[in-house]
Amino acid sequence: MKNRASRYTVASIPMLCLASLLVLIIIGLGGGTLPTVSSAPLQAGRFLYAANKDSRNISMMRILATGVPVSLGAPINAGQKPHALVLHPSGQFLFVADEQAGTINTFRVNTITGVLSSAGSYAAGKQPMGVIVNPNGQYLYASNHGSDNISMFRINTATGGLIPMGSVSAGKQPLGLAIHPSGRFGLVANKGSNNLTGFRINPSTGILTPYGNPIPVGVNPTSVAISPSGTIAVVTNQQSNTLSVFAVSPSTQTLTPIGPPVPVGNGPTSVTLTPSGTALVANQNSNDVTVISVSPGGIAPIGSVPVGGSGPVSVSVDPGGGFAYVANQNSNNVSVISVSPFGQPMFVGSVPVGSTPSSVIVAP
Repeated sequence: MKNRASRYTVASIPMLCLASLLVLIIIGLGGGTLPTVSSAPLQAGRFLYAANKDSRNISMMRILATGVPVSLGAPINAGQKPHALVLHPSGQFLFVADEQAGTINTFRVNTITGVLSSAGSYAAGKQPMGVIVNPNGQYLYASNHGSDNISMFRINTATGGLIPMGSVSAGKQPLGLAIHPSGRFGLVANKGSNNLTGFRINPSTGILTPYGNPIPVGVNPTSVAISPSGTIAVVTNQQSNTLSVFAVSPSTQTLTPIGPPVPVGNGPTSVTLTPSGTALVANQNSNDVTVISVSPGGIAPIGSVPVGGSGPVSVSVDPGGGFAYVANQNSNNVSVISVSPFGQPMFVGSVPVGSTPSSVIVAP
């Protein structure tokens, strides 16, 4: 967790690193399932959450120093069909888009234990399937797949409560959302109209205003991400099996294609970017993750790795960029992938979660 002193002394670090390496080698070579319940003492680390649509709950896990997730106990109920997750920048709240109920459900995060507790439910549009929070933590936006618009909310940063601010039209069947690190503009991937819509964000009110013309991408775009540097945007095109890559101008808020779309696996559904500028693409139909180095100067494929599960639909990376976590909706598990900016990614193992996990997120 942030701002927490480590329990390890300088003298113990070599032994910790050796132990961590042995754990990774043993699990990776065996391809086995990771432990799901931990009796070990709490330690400084991160948390992992998975939204399970068909079991209507959220699995809660602690990530050990090795990258291995261990269960925090029974999942928490999360509405009718939790689909997408986003964390508040403070780490104190988790927001869940419930596509069946048409709501955004709020959970308070215990930042010591990682355990969630329900903190309210708020009406959005029809079938909200994407959700994002502005970097300043003041506003939340939900893409409503069934009503072709984006719901806007102000966040009560003391309670996690949401105050509705209306909605704005998007393209057809909006899904993935991304906001530039500056917080000045954002993008939504419109699956039904095969394009991106750009929105400017009023810094005083949080209101979205569409700008420019829709940006054409491939067939059925599902997910969009902007790099931490704010200079790259990437989009998964589910039916054309490609990744569209754009250079982003923070000053003009324009996107310029970097070459033609890049071939990836079969049925790319989710994409994220590591701090070093590596794109990780979860391919739902080929059951693998494609890894590509992207920058304004060019694109360099690194490789792909099987996820050890079936139907990967969501990928999230830890803040350091060393591990990726993939939700596999058909095999009801989350896979762990070791990621290097230059080397071949490696499947580490998997952990069981609830039924039909649709989203996974790492809490720093």
